Amino acid sequence: MNRMDFEKAFWKLWFEGQDAKERTKMWYPAKRPHQIPEEFLECLWICSGIPKPLVVEIGVMNGHQRKFWEKLLKARYIGIDKAPHSPAEVHGDSGNPKTREKVMELSGNRRPDILFVDGNHSYGGVKADWENWKDALNPQGFLCFHDTHHDHAEYCSGAVKLWAEVSPTWRAPCWDIFHKVEYLPRAQTGQRKQCGIGILQIPPAEPKTKATPTKSPAPRKKAPATAPGSTATPATKARSRRKSGS
Repeated sequence: MNRMDFEKAFWKLWFEGQDAKERTKMWYPAKRPHQIPEEFLECLWICSGIPKPLVVEIGVMNGHQRKFWEKLLKARYIGIDKAPHSPAEVHGDSGNPKTREKVMELSGNRRPDILFVDGNHSYGGVKADWENWKDALNPQGFLCFHDTHHDHAEYCSGAVKLWAEVSPTWRAPCWDIFHKVEYLPRAQTGQRKQCGIGILQIPPAEPKTKATPTKSPAPRKKAPATAPGSTATPATKARSRRKSGS
């Protein structure tokens, strides 16, 4: 699918099931993803390079994002959420290794290709998700953090802080997606809420090197005894050093 067709399909899903009045609303999380559409569109487009990926989403809320992953990327989707009433496949703490094990069991031990982190927004929560999942993704997959520009409130600035720590020295491609808007609700500080999505691509797997088998040296031959009265000395053999590969 080219970019133009991808965008058309995205906006069709974005307004799906909404009447004319609802479509005029700029912010409508009751029937839409809790996302800035321009940011989410760009995130999906970047991730669309992986054919039929396994997507794991942390924090599903009302489940409005699932159809975007499934219909635009033809993805297999697994959602994680702590809330027992949420439409998630796995309920539990996403930062707990046991929850990761449940996801792996559900996927048939298939490693995720895309992880979208949008659960606990505290620094401790985002850090726990990072530590629990960063080595679980397939090489050249994508690890996405939502709310990397959500720094208007301390309680939900975890992704902002972690992104600032990790992205500057990341050893593979990364994207900082931010589309400033003026229609989101104001925080208690009086500032307009913002979102942002940070994406880290997982580095490719390092090629495995095969060790070259080292041959045992040939047994030394005993030098012939020197005949009595002879001035000849036993011949000496030059030994070459074998360079062993690793």
